[in-house]
Amino acid sequence: MNLAPERLYNKPVALILTLGAIWFVVLINLRGVKAAGIFAEVTTYTKLVPFAAIALVGLFYVRSENLSEFNPSGESLLDRVRGARAAHDVRLPRPRVGDGAGRRRARP
Repeated sequence: MNLAPERLYNKPVALILTLGAIWFVVLINLRGVKAAGIFAEVTTYTKLVPFAAIALVGLFYVRSENLSEFNPSGESLLDRVRGARAAHDVRLPRPRVGDGAGRRRARP
């Protein structure tokens, strides 16, 4: 499937389109910061529209049988959070004084 017409593969046409796009952006920047900001805003939102469309269309293809169970352990969510917090709070032993930990090394 060819998405671009054959004339776009022509080197002079590609060069003219590329230089035209570059000069278009240059002219917008020459108009000032406000114009450049508006241009950046418009192009950003224009790029986000296809992403949102793909995400919304993809929601129609989600099948619940492909998703795993949210909490297979059977414990309450609060107990799971407490367990994760307890595992996170384990303190590591502090380095002893004199074993070289934390000391700066001399530069070569």
